[in-house]
Amino acid sequence: MKSCESTWRGNCLGDILPASDMATFCLESFPRANYGGVEGANLVTVFITGADPRLHNDTLGQMGSLQYILGISQSNSDYGKLYFTVVATGGGFYRADVFMDAVWTQLVAHTASYNVPSSAAIIPDNNSGLGGAFWFTPSGADADIYVYFTIVTLNWRARWWDLDSAVS
Repeated sequence: MKSCESTWRGNCLGDILPASDMATFCLESFPRANYGGVEGANLVTVFITGADPRLHNDTLGQMGSLQYILGISQSNSDYGKLYFTVVATGGGFYRADVFMDAVWTQLVAHTASYNVPSSAAIIPDNNSGLGGAFWFTPSGADADIYVYFTIVTLNWRARWWDLDSAVS
């Protein structure tokens, strides 16, 4: 595991990533990795802690404290974007379902059903690796909530080049 601390604080893309932090770091795998069957290929997803997620279309104000949702990566989100539906389960109770795609077909997590404001634990689905919790104030069904989380995905190819490889 590698970590780095920002040396450049500011805003990136205005409202999309306010209070963004920028930093540089160097990754070199040893031994050389084999990602996706490509010799020397590597894939790393970096979850940025301390960056507030950006909530959109929560017109009923049902979701808060989203920074406590953990484990977001490229493999369980749409490049850091998660889609939420709030589903009525009967008797005034609601649960949140979490999807990694905009057409709500790839379920990655859900919550238990609640009828009062609560800290809702994220229950992972389909081996997504998601966890943590968020503040859930259930008040009605909703199907178009989405959240941007700050992740960075790095895909690079590191291998030793000889003269023939470099010019081919």
